[in-house]
Amino acid sequence: MKLSFRFSLLIAIVLTAPFASSQAAEKFNDTQRQEIDKMIRSYIMENPQVILDAVQIMQAQAEEGKKDLAKKNLVSSRDKLLNDPNSPTSGNPKGDVTIVEFFDYRCGYCKRVVPTLMKAVKDDGNVRVVYKELPILGPESVIASRASLAVWKIAPKKYEAFHTALMANKSSFSELKIRSIASNLKIDGNAVIKVMKSDSIEADLGENHALAQSLGISGTPAFIIGNELVPGAVDLDTLKGLIKKARGS
Repeated sequence: MKLSFRFSLLIAIVLTAPFASSQAAEKFNDTQRQEIDKMIRSYIMENPQVILDAVQIMQAQAEEGKKDLAKKNLVSSRDKLLNDPNSPTSGNPKGDVTIVEFFDYRCGYCKRVVPTLMKAVKDDGNVRVVYKELPILGPESVIASRASLAVWKIAPKKYEAFHTALMANKSSFSELKIRSIASNLKIDGNAVIKVMKSDSIEADLGENHALAQSLGISGTPAFIIGNELVPGAVDLDTLKGLIKKARGS
């Protein structure tokens, strides 16, 4: 339902009155202002739906504004998304298409999409992956992300195996679990525990959260492929289609 012309006019008067010049404001005396108030109130009482309509319009406009800002930030943040040395990578380091994934190790959808992503990268052979740790599901998510980033710093060649093991983990995340997974992969567990508690890891996670917020990412997984931001788990055909589209652009 659209706002009537009469009500729209009244609203315009009310909204613009505070910003009008003092000379224009004086055109309405107290009696006239009271009459305008009565007209607005009467219209609202007779047509309460217009309030909901107005709120929905404002929400839609706000949402559209957020999307526009996210698109602009996607362009301005491209270097941070693709080339941050603190963000782990896998796949073909010289790939002509890069997939950026924001994820959480306790996110069921993130776990589910791992084999899909790995197969797409393997089948293509010319795709690079950038991992953006985004722990949003509680303290255990933070433990896992800290540990994963620590492995990237001290044993980058073993990051992908460690990442895969964390994604496959179905129990809780604790320092004991981190030590166990690290040991199985012949990674120094003591070094991982020490580095994961460092200020640099805290800073890395803070930057990832800020970047995700600027792009309007509030859940995981979320993928950026070319100029597309795709929220949620995607199937293999969709992922390959996005890779093809990015390569074409």
